[in-house]
Amino acid sequence: MLDTVAVRIPVQLSPKQKFMWGNNRNYPPNNANGETEYFYQTITSESGAVIVLKWYPANLKFPESAMIIHVSLPKILFGENISMIRSKAQVEEAVRAVNHAFRTKEWMPNLDLGKGFLVRVDIPYNHHVGSLLHEYLEVMFRLQYSQRETKPYYPGYGVVYHSKIARTTFYDKKKESMSISADGILRQETSIRKGFNIERRMGIPWPKLYDVSKAWTIAMLRKDLSQLGLCNLTISNREFALDVLVEEYGFVEGIKLYGYMNANKYISREEALSLGVSRNTLLNWNNKIDAAGISPNFSERKELPGLEINL
Repeated sequence: MLDTVAVRIPVQLSPKQKFMWGNNRNYPPNNANGETEYFYQTITSESGAVIVLKWYPANLKFPESAMIIHVSLPKILFGENISMIRSKAQVEEAVRAVNHAFRTKEWMPNLDLGKGFLVRVDIPYNHHVGSLLHEYLEVMFRLQYSQRETKPYYPGYGVVYHSKIARTTFYDKKKESMSISADGILRQETSIRKGFNIERRMGIPWPKLYDVSKAWTIAMLRKDLSQLGLCNLTISNREFALDVLVEEYGFVEGIKLYGYMNANKYISREEALSLGVSRNTLLNWNNKIDAAGISPNFSERKELPGLEINL
């Protein structure tokens, strides 16, 4: 449901607290004039999770003093982030643990993490694909996500579809975590940055951590799978795809759709449009392939089951 979150909370520190924060001043290198200087602290929770805190005093650019808090909720709850938080009750339990950690530090004001305005939210899901993990990643390196750039994620670990405001990542959780308990887990993570982007996707003003619902996180994960043509659609090998399309639409139409699937490997959507293929034609072809129950992308070796979100 959730992994790392960051929230922004308006805050006023006492003179004593300001003094205790004073030795941890940071000047971001791209803001040498000090307008966005901040003070940095960390707290280690009872589970061993590190809570990162940045206090921004009021200044000309930001007239309201605020605290930005970064924390992995599964690490708070389980001591690791392989396991997934699956309910609102678990989110609330993690929030209580963070709030308790705040109260152990004299230099921390009395804050409630759950009431913080979201500025980052990471939504994870573990696909248990076993020995097929690297087959999926091979396919994913060839996929295109509209208005995003496809890049390697931790070279050798996975792939990320990246933009300035959001990213969707698939990777080998065992390699990333170096834990045998994550063997065979294809990790999907949807990360949304900046408060106004989260607000737009949630459809409510100034969303807080307590406003995040399980249904919304599932919808975000499924939306990304759909954008990539992976949601509940079989990723076929070439022979299987041809058989399905010819059986569904006849020889002529099936061969045309099969040719389009082959071209997808070498020609992007934007290139197809520049060559004179209309948007409606591309949409029609994709819809027909979807209706046949297969993804518009090939697995070079094995037929792969579609990916599902079942939280």
